[in-house]
This record gives sequence, structure tokens and C-alpha cells, in this order.
Amino acid sequence: MLVGLLFAAPANAQGEWEPLSPSDFTGDKPVVSDASGAEALFWKTHVVDTFDDAGIKSIVSHYIRVRIFTAAGAQHFAQVRIEYQKRASYLSDIAVRTVNRDGSTLELSPREIHEDVAVRVGGHEWRAVTFAPRQVQPGSIVEYRWTETIFDAISHGIVIELQLEIPVRLVSVAIRPLPLSDDHMSVMPMNIGAAVNSVRGELRCDIESVPGIVDEPYAPLGLRSRGLLLAFYEPNEVPGRHFWTAYAGELQQSIVPLATPDAGVRDFAAGLVRGAGSFADSASRMVRGCRRTIRPLTEGELRSRIRHQLKPPTAAMTLADGRGTDLDACVLLLAMARGVGFEARLVLSESRADVPFREDLWFLGSLNVPLVALRSAEGWRFASPRERHGDWDLLPWACESATALMIGNDALETVQLPVTVRSRIERYADLSLSAEGTLEGEIRVRLGGHWTRDWLDHVSIAGDMDSTLRRICRWPTAALEISHLAARIEGEDSSWVALAAHVRLPGFAQVTSSRILLEPLAWNARTPPVFESTSRRQPVSFAFPWVVLDTLRIRLPGEFQVESGQAPDDVAADPVMTESVRLQGPDQDHVLVAVREQRIGGPDAMRVARGAYSVIKDAFDEVAKHDRFVLSLGRAAVGKR
Repeated sequence: MLVGLLFAAPANAQGEWEPLSPSDFTGDKPVVSDASGAEALFWKTHVVDTFDDAGIKSIVSHYIRVRIFTAAGAQHFAQVRIEYQKRASYLSDIAVRTVNRDGSTLELSPREIHEDVAVRVGGHEWRAVTFAPRQVQPGSIVEYRWTETIFDAISHGIVIELQLEIPVRLVSVAIRPLPLSDDHMSVMPMNIGAAVNSVRGELRCDIESVPGIVDEPYAPLGLRSRGLLLAFYEPNEVPGRHFWTAYAGELQQSIVPLATPDAGVRDFAAGLVRGAGSFADSASRMVRGCRRTIRPLTEGELRSRIRHQLKPPTAAMTLADGRGTDLDACVLLLAMARGVGFEARLVLSESRADVPFREDLWFLGSLNVPLVALRSAEGWRFASPRERHGDWDLLPWACESATALMIGNDALETVQLPVTVRSRIERYADLSLSAEGTLEGEIRVRLGGHWTRDWLDHVSIAGDMDSTLRRICRWPTAALEISHLAARIEGEDSSWVALAAHVRLPGFAQVTSSRILLEPLAWNARTPPVFESTSRRQPVSFAFPWVVLDTLRIRLPGEFQVESGQAPDDVAADPVMTESVRLQGPDQDHVLVAVREQRIGGPDAMRVARGAYSVIKDAFDEVAKHDRFVLSLGRAAVGKR
């Protein structure tokens, strides 16, 4: 079970187990949801901001108590995993125990609690604490607590999650802010009904009967649909749109001296654009040059900058150092563009996987992705100097169609960022069908656009190309054997991942004494439906639009020819999804060609309301049915071979 929540859930302030009540063991069914095999009796969070001679820090205590109802619920808690990002924090006071109905208690020792590196991506490290509670069974109570200490930070702009993978009877959050004279802390619930009260210097929120996180295909991204508390310090005067205008003005004043190009930055940019024949060519060269030259800071480098309160570097300093934060890279690109006569502005974008930006809410964490806007003859074009794979104007997928704040104008100016590319999956197969019904041969796969980054990120995390390829292509594990898999990066902007492999689908076609029944779309025919449930609790949300193009060449056994069967009609649920299938042949070499093109989403079709779910499900179900269309192959007469 993944519980990796940076700011959420407590032990009590003394780090002791709370007394158990007989009512904790009563009842054979969960209260919040009958379908759940386990239910949290409570989930408590206590956040304390402190300031002393050593600096500022935030101490977050966590406590979860869970009642197990079924064998499936016990299996769910056979191992618990807590993930956190190792930047300037550590976990301590970890305690775990199981309490059975007979009153027996089984508590883990420190040596039974393990910590290791979970993921390293782009200089960032996430660590995981794992433990296996003892003798978890129906009727047991499992409870665990831990404390996270975050150095050089306070709970300004934090997101406290309020939902677990299982339902919770009572979620309780308490935050003790710093007593500041000019600022106060505000706490705002999102996506959940909750009231926040001030009690003896703490902000408290209690929520009953909180449902578990819903796992549905193409659910809204990240935190967008989850119950949250946003906590932030704000000035005692009224925030809102006035604040954002003032913030943009102050940020512009601080950026101007940093993004002023010196001779070195001008020469660097001029060398890149020399000989460029168009705006796009010049912009592409500058963005690519910035991406190649400036590497991200490691966790240690960023921690050192925060701890020593170093001033943000100028563009010249970042260029000389060859490393920097995302904002540092954007400042350098601003200076480069201005150094060769381009009009350029800093842009702060929301992430579609994070807290949404609202003009009436002072929550700086909602604008957490820095970008650069470059003005062309047709208008503003946007770029990210951190997207290392893809065209120069490819934005992070979570920023496409998102709201962003333009910096550099006295008035508050927001824009909706464009969807810059339709990502692609191209699959080409050269297969042979045996008389025994086995398909086997070579495949080539090309991933472009956001699929390139998706591939690289998941291979880095999983360390396994096979499972990553199956996940992206939705290939079944049992039916498709993959061997000799190789991958390489292609394109001037490293914008494509090219893969090659040998595949085998044993016994794929159904063989009778005189016929072979073949599903010519091969792996697509064995892919389960996308939406299996008849009901839906959340909107359908696509991360980005994409197209899948399949070309399958299948060499039939020489003694067989197509007797019957034809390609299905097109499926269209514009603008969300379309699919078409075309057949060619077989030719004189007994080669049958099947071509399938599927388009998902679009600039104006990234999200579908829950009320339209039945329409989307019907369309995807129709696709799944069409992908299983069958050709009947019969033995050719002797004279017709």
C-alpha cells in the first residue's frame, strides 16, 4: 500500500499509542463503504512550525489506525510503504503494531522497519520506508505512526491530502503556525466539505466518512480530484487579485537585473542563432542550447542553496556555472532572447496534476512551473528550457491547456497555454503465421511527443524496458512474448524513442482441420476494454492527446487464403476518440496488411464530464469489439495455390 504523503496524518504529540476502545472491534462491516476490506478508524495530522537559532523547520506528526475486515483487506496491509522526498527532511519515531480481538499486541522492532532509495530522477531522490505488520488478519487493528521533520521550511504553500486508498471514518488535521505580526495562516479545503476552526492557537479541521481514493482509468490527474487542505501564510490585508498583481510586479522587478544579458550571454546567444532563417529556427536553437548547457541542481546542491540563503544567480552566473533550477534556466533563456533582440517574458504556469490556480486565492504553490514566452509575428510562443526531449516549444504535458501568469506587465495578465503536439505511438510489425496458429516476427515501435518523456521516466523508475513498453502499448503479459528488446533515442531534439524487438504470440489463431481463424490486429485483439465499469465517480481526463498508428504485415501459410471477413466500420466519438482499420491483400507473396489508426483526445477534448461517461464507454467498447474482428482462412484448392 502506498501512503507516501509528505504532509498528512499523526501520532499524538507525545508519540504514544492512543487507548483502544471496545467499539473499535465491534461490527463486522466497514462504516463508510461496504465494499472495502479495510477501513481507517482515524487518520490524524499535526503540523507545527518552529523558529529558533538553528533556523525554521516544520514538524509533521502522523498517526493512522486501521480496522481489517476481510482477507483482501489483510493482504492490502501485508506491507506498508511510506515515501517521501529527501531534500531537507527525515523520518523518525516510526512505530507499528497489530492488536487482535483477544487483546494481544504485536509491535515491530526498529530492525523490522527498512528504508531505502525508491526513485532517483533528474537529481531528485525519493526514499521509502517499508514494514510488514505482524499477523494481520480479519478482525485485527493495524496502527502506525511516524514524524517527518522538514528543515529550512515552514508550512507555507503546503498541500495536506485528506484521502487514503481506503475509506477513513475520521480525518483530523491540526496546524500550529508561527505567531507572525504581519501575516496569518489561512487553511482552505478543496474538493471536500470541511470547516476549519481556530482552537488555542491551532487551526483544526475534522472530517467524517471520507471515501477512499478511486482508482479509475484516466482519472483526473494528480491532486485535481482529491480532498485537500491548502495551508499558507498571507498578509493581514485582504489577498486575491490585488495580491497577484502586486506579486507579478515584484517578481518582474527582481527578474529584470537577473535577466539582463552581459557580453558573455549575448555572445552565447548570437553564436547559437547565427545563420538561422526564421523565428522558429532562432528560438529552437536558443532553447536547445539552454537545454544542453544547464543541468538541474542535485538535491544536495539545492539544499545547500536554501540552507545558506544564497541569492538567485544572474543569467551570466548560471551560464558560467552550467547548472541551475528550472527558474534559473528560464532567466538565462530570457537574457539570451533579449540579448539578440527578441521580446521575451517569464511565465508561471499551474500544473494540471496539482492545485489549480485561482485569482481569488493567494496560494503561490499553484503556479509552480516556470516557462518563457517569446513573441513571434503571430503572437506569443512558449518554451520550457527543462524539457530535454521534444521540439523546442514542447511544454510539459501538465502545462498544456493550463492557466499561466505572464510576468512583465502592470496589469494582471493570464493566458491559457496551448497544446503544442499530438504525441504518437507508431508500431510496425513484420510477422509470419504458422499453420499451427502462432504469430511470430519483428516489430519496430517509435514513441514521440510526451510518450518519449513517459518512456524515459518509467524506465528510470522501473529499470525495466519490457514492462514499460507493455504499459505504454497496453500489451497483455501472458499472450505476447517479447525478446531481444533494444532502444535508442532519435531526432535532433531527442524527440523520439525507437525500439526493436522479436515478438511471439503462440497459438494466437484458432486452427481447425480445414481453417484458421485469424484476428489480424494481433495484440490489439487481446487488449482488455479500457473502461470495464458501468458506473463512474470521476470525470475522464487524458494527460495529453495522442495518435496510435499500427501497421501489421502478416505472411500467411502458403496453402491458405482469405475466405471471408472484412475490416470493421470506423468508430467515431468526436472530438474524444476515432478509430479506423484498413486491410490490404493478401498479395502474391501471401502477405496481408492491416493498418489501424486511433486518435485520443485533442486540444478541446482533454476532459470529459462524468455525465458523458456512458457515451465514451460505448465508443471504447465498440473499439475493443472491432479490434477483435476475425478473418477466416481456408485451404486453397490445389490449382489455386
